[in-house]
Amino acid sequence: MPTRRRFLQGIAALGAASACKSSKDSNTDTGIEKMRSLEPPVWEPEGIVDEQIFPYGIQVGDVSDVSAVISIHSTMEQVNWTVVQQKNMSWEQVQQSTEDVQDAHLHFELDDLEEDSAYCICAFGIDGKRSTVTRFRTALAASAERIVVFGATSCLGGNLPWPNLTVASAEKLDFFCLLGDTVYADGAQIYDQYWTYWNRTLSQQGFKDLTSSTSLIATWDDHEVSNNWNPETIPTDKFISALTAFRNALPQQVGIDGNIWRKLSWGEVLDLFVLDCRSERLSGDYVSQEQLLWLKEGLQSSTAQWKVILNSVPITDLSGLLGNAQSDDRWQGYPEQRTELLQSIEDSGVSNVLWISGDFHHGLIAKLAPEQELGSSMYEVLTGPSGSFINPIGELLVPSEQFIYGHSQWSYTRFEINPFERNVTIQFVGDDGEVFHSFLLNGD
Repeated sequence: MPTRRRFLQGIAALGAASACKSSKDSNTDTGIEKMRSLEPPVWEPEGIVDEQIFPYGIQVGDVSDVSAVISIHSTMEQVNWTVVQQKNMSWEQVQQSTEDVQDAHLHFELDDLEEDSAYCICAFGIDGKRSTVTRFRTALAASAERIVVFGATSCLGGNLPWPNLTVASAEKLDFFCLLGDTVYADGAQIYDQYWTYWNRTLSQQGFKDLTSSTSLIATWDDHEVSNNWNPETIPTDKFISALTAFRNALPQQVGIDGNIWRKLSWGEVLDLFVLDCRSERLSGDYVSQEQLLWLKEGLQSSTAQWKVILNSVPITDLSGLLGNAQSDDRWQGYPEQRTELLQSIEDSGVSNVLWISGDFHHGLIAKLAPEQELGSSMYEVLTGPSGSFINPIGELLVPSEQFIYGHSQWSYTRFEINPFERNVTIQFVGDDGEVFHSFLLNGD
């Protein structure tokens, strides 16, 4: 019987600030720019925005220092797109093309970009009609460093149109992470049904504001397919429909052998490891042996100051908060692989590992385990929910040595990594734009 991994490989073969406060601060001793360069106002080309032709604007994902993955959705059979790059405090056209649109989707990789540079992209139809403009920024070059600011959230259910995402868009962040449950597609069976749910998400004003302001890094959780779905029993057609809709909606690099798990780098500041903690739950494993080995080796070989792991469901030992409730739905229910991974990190001396997760519908800052236990030197941040029902556990949490802070508010989480001070500022930002909690995590 073909494995789920083979299905992913087959699909690949078929398909195959205030972000940094918008200012510049130089270190006079070294000449290093601590902050990113000031950006001009977002490019405004001629033409009339037509949301009938371009209903969602343009999404950008998984930027590197020289490339970006682009998604354009249009009712037209052919569109023109133009890219401009920041030159001093103005915009200069650098690329342009005409592309055919298939089944209302156009996906391509934009390359030949310059590192740590601001770009805007716009699509044009006929009679002066165009999309909204999407602004994004490429990653740092391999040897570069500056303060990097990004956002993250999970669980976009109610609370439409997700005002905290509109708040995040004003920051013009370096990138934004989606930790899963971006749609609640429970009950969908075929592609068109899945796309109905994605249409709802992509059409929300908060989501459109966010995706027009920065690039995305996305993974999935269970509701992109079905509540607590089982990869060993799910029908193949249903799985492929869900995965195709996910990738059509959120532009992303395809990982090794067609997988979702992949690595992205922002210079010497951070490496991001995007996990798939759903589709490989086979034969008693939480993730495949391939993904586990890839993660262990990637962490050990990383030369970035911070190693950020995007992990849809928490790895923290939550027994002191929840007991064993639903432990089989997270790393805690797979103790062998959890221990193997955390032991590898500790034995290899990998430092400054930060886990970012979602799923629980409340915010949390915690150590992975109680003091003196395996994983207690690492921290995890639960992000969101941006819109799903609020879990009261967050606000009922009594702070302790392991469970540092919890909240039960609609929000997104802002991360500011300062490589010069070797720390991360973590802020929870509400629908009103107010930072209601801030925490400074010092690295080694």
